[in-house]
Amino acid sequence: MSIAVATAELTAMKAVQEELMTETCTRKRVTSGHNDLGEAIASTASVSLSCRAASPQRLPMEITVGGEETYQVDIIISVPVGSDVLVNDLMTYGGGNYRVVSVSNGTMETALRILGQRL
Repeated sequence: MSIAVATAELTAMKAVQEELMTETCTRKRVTSGHNDLGEAIASTASVSLSCRAASPQRLPMEITVGGEETYQVDIIISVPVGSDVLVNDLMTYGGGNYRVVSVSNGTMETALRILGQRL
């Protein structure tokens, strides 16, 4: 049995989730390339995002990604749907630094959920 959710209802659910994101986290992405001389260079781009984190009593936990690698998850961070966060990005939250090991990608998301491993 499938459940149909109207666009207006989904928009309202997203708005409620975003109201609960009262904290700020920073997403850092390191990209690499080469300069005109062929030398390797790296640059870092940072973006501040509204967020909230899962309660610490549920963590740490372990997950297996792609049936291959197992990661310890130390934090679950929720950010607004549509935020630009990818696996291997770095997240800073509450004074801690985390590597993103998984990002939710469902079609009816009300918040983007990020699993992070403490660095």
